[in-house]
Amino acid sequence: IADLDEKTGGMRPGELWVTMGPTSTGKTVLMTQIGLNICTSGHKTAFFSCEMMVDELIARAVANVGGANLTKVLQPSEWGKVDHSGKKHGERVTEAVKAISDMKAWFDDTPRMTMSHIESECQRLSDQQDGLDLIVVDYMQIVAPDSARRESREQEVARISGALKQLAKRQACPVITGSQLNDDGRTRESRGIAFDSNVMLSIEDEGIRVVKNRNGQKDKENEQPSLKMVLNGPHQRFE
Repeated sequence: IADLDEKTGGMRPGELWVTMGPTSTGKTVLMTQIGLNICTSGHKTAFFSCEMMVDELIARAVANVGGANLTKVLQPSEWGKVDHSGKKHGERVTEAVKAISDMKAWFDDTPRMTMSHIESECQRLSDQQDGLDLIVVDYMQIVAPDSARRESREQEVARISGALKQLAKRQACPVITGSQLNDDGRTRESRGIAFDSNVMLSIEDEGIRVVKNRNGQKDKENEQPSLKMVLNGPHQRFE
């Protein structure tokens, strides 16, 4: 996303990026959009979804890549109908699926996903594909703990946040994940997320605010968000 790259300097190997926002504000959409954009240029992305099934992720990817309406994608009975451009919805779905199948993208929806699973799968893919270019984890607060050790929820989330940062360093590629916010507008359940992250993006009604940018300038509290991008739900992308 050109405006985001200009503001932050772009993603760098070893960095942890965090998208933040209340429920249903587009955290998954933004992470997926970034991952798909990277894939369209021939780079390799591993998507780990702790919340959605793979078919849901693919449907959203089809809407993003093919310009298809998500509601139509999820209802095959609509595929024979023609959209505003004169093209059948089914044609858009077919073209988008073909484009996605040609990408170097891997989707994982393993139930009760742990950091150990994510780390081992990333290493397996990296060995097979001569490295990864981006890892997407959606999202950190629902990554399952690896052990039954007695820790507070804050300690569990801090441990996962730190592990994601180390994963980025070990795989020499950026990792992007999501985090819910509490009622005070802070990252939910752990302040460790803010310490571990290189870039933090807050999705707001007015746009996307860069609230942390370790290698560049962040948006000041009294200024409007730097990226005047809003969620286009039907097409599953920020525009």
